[in-house]
Amino acid sequence: MIKGLPREGQSDEAYKLFRKMKDEGFLPDSCSYNVIIQGFLQNQDSSTAIRLIDEMVGKRFSADSSTFQMLLDLESRDEIIS
Repeated sequence: MIKGLPREGQSDEAYKLFRKMKDEGFLPDSCSYNVIIQGFLQNQDSSTAIRLIDEMVGKRFSADSSTFQMLLDLESRDEIIS
């Protein structure tokens, strides 16, 4: 569901579901983060995507090739990455 909602332009609903996962006992992993980050990027919400990347790194999840590709995409858009 988290992957499909952004495709329908419902990134905020996907984000709520992503956050609710923890309340239900399902801790997000790097794959979950990558999916939600990609959704925000597809809907032109780079600031939220960057915030989620920072959160992902702060929780010590390993970045994979998908994460690095998203970072390269942000950089190519001249977004500021902290």
